[in-house]
Amino acid sequence: MPKRVGVLPPTDLDKLAKEVLQDQPADAALPCNLSDQWLDLISRDLDVCFGDLDADSETPSTSHMAAPLALIVHLLFGKQGGEGVKVAFEELGQYLSDFRIEVALEQVTRRTNVSANRATVQTIFTKRTVEFAHLVD
Repeated sequence: MPKRVGVLPPTDLDKLAKEVLQDQPADAALPCNLSDQWLDLISRDLDVCFGDLDADSETPSTSHMAAPLALIVHLLFGKQGGEGVKVAFEELGQYLSDFRIEVALEQVTRRTNVSANRATVQTIFTKRTVEFAHLVD
């Protein structure tokens, strides 16, 4: 599949911090609690990070990683009870991949007649089983 190309600046990290993360519990960063706008921006950023979407040539794709990573770190603080968190570098890569799937699952749940059980602060980044249901109109 060809990559989509265009001018894609990274998500505004300051705005994300103010609207989603600042003084909010960890579950504010779960895909199921993000607005449609934030969900789509984070999905786009993850697509750029994983090479499925090209950013503009002036912006390194790593800068698109900041907003998803901020959400992941916010969730990790919640999982650890708000204390400091130590994570192996390789593990962060796996969390980015897992978060990408969680974001996509949420988009499917919101926009189709297929429902997937949503991750919680306790279950995200675990090898959880995802259950799907076909919703009938």
